[in-house]
Amino acid sequence: MRYNIFMKNEQGFSLKELIIFTGLLLIVIIFGVLLLNQERQRTRDAVRMADLTQVRFGFEVLFNEKNSYAEAASGCSQINSLVSSCNLGAYLANISQIKDPGGYSYKITKIPTNRDFEVTFTLEKGYRNLAKGKHTLSAEGIK
Repeated sequence: MRYNIFMKNEQGFSLKELIIFTGLLLIVIIFGVLLLNQERQRTRDAVRMADLTQVRFGFEVLFNEKNSYAEAASGCSQINSLVSSCNLGAYLANISQIKDPGGYSYKITKIPTNRDFEVTFTLEKGYRNLAKGKHTLSAEGIK
């Protein structure tokens, strides 16, 4: 039987092959986790915008009916109170369930008056033309 120098009698992978494979696998996992976190942030921002659209709708229905936003203040009469405590239950059935999907909150920064209100919220990645960071929802819209 002749010995062929190109055939190995070794079984399994060499240490070099295992290190290269593990390194490549680690790079793929890290890249995947980073992409997943970014998509989660975008999803939370989309949920925030949907929540604030509902809140604005509740305030607008109240204004159309009463010609004032002040009635909502009976539940959220202090600065930094949560928007879910505002008296909008008759106009927005799920107001008590509206809360930020992340570590932030929707806070009243201007107590509802006859003509205005203000709710502050934070975006993690930004949404359409709104940049990342703090924004406000008021009678004039989102800024």
